[in-house]
Amino acid sequence: MQYKDFWIRDWEARDRILAAQLIAQVLAEYGVCGEPEGADRDVWEVETYYQQVNGIFWVVEKAGQLVGTAGFYPISRAQMGSNPTAVEFARCICCRQLVARV
Repeated sequence: MQYKDFWIRDWEARDRILAAQLIAQVLAEYGVCGEPEGADRDVWEVETYYQQVNGIFWVVEKAGQLVGTAGFYPISRAQMGSNPTAVEFARCICCRQLVARV
């Protein structure tokens, strides 16, 4: 899908390293250390944490460079009423240079 000069597409295995590096870079800008074996494991195992549970993980490209990510996966809300499922958005990341321009 295209929005202005951005391409939003499904994550592919070839995006693994660049997406993880982008997310780590953005976290570092806020003084947060990445945890590839802990809280950030989903970034390295997109197939397990998103694709295999009917979630989606997207990457955003501009001029052939990865500049953002976004994803969601289903969560159970059975205790919250009649709708037994909902989704949780995750990894909505955009490189700093684009935040004020989009």
